[in-house]
Amino acid sequence: MRAARCSIAQAPPRRRRAGPRACKFVHAALPEWKPEPAAYDLIVTHFFLDCFPEPALTEVVARLASGAKADARWLLADFQMPERGLRRLRARMVLSLAYRFFRFITSLPASRLFPPDDALRRNGFRMQRTMSANWSLLHSDLWSRACE
Repeated sequence: MRAARCSIAQAPPRRRRAGPRACKFVHAALPEWKPEPAAYDLIVTHFFLDCFPEPALTEVVARLASGAKADARWLLADFQMPERGLRRLRARMVLSLAYRFFRFITSLPASRLFPPDDALRRNGFRMQRTMSANWSLLHSDLWSRACE
């Protein structure tokens, strides 16, 4: 099965088919952008939060969380550092190379991985579900403000 790809430019026709209130796409620069307070049911950050060093990451999570409703969910996918063993050694090599490459190509401000978990908890989110893949190098988490 082939994955569907959709850019923000392609989103309006898909959104019209799903209904006018189905979703709102935001293309903005963080941490400067200020979301409308308590306006969003779902925040999705795939391979995004790992781009920020720790102080900026805390600010970005707080900024995005300010736009989340009281019962909002946050879906994220990102890299992670496994706890030990060969998985950790492999992840250390992959992430070191990736951060060097992206710092050189894009001037990425982060030079290493900072997990967003503490920042999410401080902003009222609780982990609901997590999944790992690729020798635990990748993870996808579902966070929620409302306990289920």
